[in-house]
Amino acid sequence: MSPAISQIDFSNHPVSQYLLSGYLANCSDPVNFPTDELPGLLDRYEQVFADGLNTLGLTKEQLRSRAEFNFGSCDAANLESAIGVLRAAKALNLLGFSNVRLTKAGKSTSADLTCEKNDHQVFCEVKTITKQSAGREGFFLRRPAL
Repeated sequence: MSPAISQIDFSNHPVSQYLLSGYLANCSDPVNFPTDELPGLLDRYEQVFADGLNTLGLTKEQLRSRAEFNFGSCDAANLESAIGVLRAAKALNLLGFSNVRLTKAGKSTSADLTCEKNDHQVFCEVKTITKQSAGREGFFLRRPAL
């Protein structure tokens, strides 16, 4: 069962509260928010949001103003996709790419991100693996091995 918004302590997770409180208040999603994984799960979401915002040079308000990062629709696939884009942005940064930015939605490109490396501009389309697939242990949202 998905936790009630009133049961979640967001005191150490201000960005997650801002971006996820509407989703958690209106959506039942025990797959992405299993009660037995809180608050550790929120620690990981907070880190992904912080890393993504820092890499992209955006505020939480700027991020949520984009349709793909406004989670009020209760679309779990949209949430997972958006998290994938933030993770990809951070991964590109870790690999030495600079000027990592979200692209503007449009008909001319299906790329989610643009970035630069060695004086080349790169366009990246991010494909996400859903919760039904196995992820790499210890990489971003996966719980670290004990």
